Amino acid sequence: MNGHGITASGTRVAVGRTVAMSSRYSLGTRICIDGHWYVNEDRGGYIVGDRIDVYVADKEEALRLGRQRKTVKIEEE
Repeated sequence: MNGHGITASGTRVAVGRTVAMSSRYSLGTRICIDGHWYVNEDRGGYIVGDRIDVYVADKEEALRLGRQRKTVKIEEE
């Protein structure tokens, strides 16, 4: 995200929709985590391999959730 809420794909970030994934996955790739579908709309320098950054509303929420290991389903476009 560029600091203004606009992702690499050109969309505005949204809680419950936006994730950032490594460039090995196309922008627009859909990913299911715990039964909820997200869209890969962004990139990030620290996002490598199979790591996924789920957009949340604020830093406190991000710290509360922390880093987790999940089994996910990926649908590439």
